[in-house]
Amino acid sequence: MSEEEKSYFIRGKDGILRRNPALSLYQTRGYKDPGEAVMVNVGGERRLGCTERMFRDYSSYPCGHKPKYDPDVNGNLTKCGHHSAEAKKRKKEKADAKYQEYTDRIERRTQLRRIKDEMLPLITSIANGHNDPRTACQEWLDRYNAIT
Repeated sequence: MSEEEKSYFIRGKDGILRRNPALSLYQTRGYKDPGEAVMVNVGGERRLGCTERMFRDYSSYPCGHKPKYDPDVNGNLTKCGHHSAEAKKRKKEKADAKYQEYTDRIERRTQLRRIKDEMLPLITSIANGHNDPRTACQEWLDRYNAIT
C-alpha cells in the first residue's frame, strides 16, 4: 500500500481514532472530520482534540483545542467552543443579521435616489404651469418622508 493510500487515522486500543504514525509529518494529505473523537498530541500531551477541519500551508488538520461540546456516538466530546454546532449557529445568525442590515441600508439608499430623481421633473412641471403644484409637492414630500 503506497503512502497516498494509507488512512489518515487508525483506531487505538481504547477505540479512539489517532493520526496514523506511518504517515510523514509533512504530508499534505487532506484531513476530513471523521465525526467522532480524535486523539491529538499537544505539547507532548496526548488528549482528545476538537475534530474541526483547519487549514495551513496547503494542508489540513484537526483543530486540536480541548473539546467541550457535541458528543459523538460513543459519548466522547468532539468540538471546542469555537466550532460547536451552537457557536456556528450563533455566528451565522449574527452574520445574517449584519447582512440584512446592509441590504436594508442599500435598499433605502436606492429608494432615496429614485425619489430624488423625481424632484427635477416635478419642479419642471410646476414651472411649466402645473394645475395643482401644492398637492404635487405634498405628495412628493409624503413619499420622501416615508422613506427617511
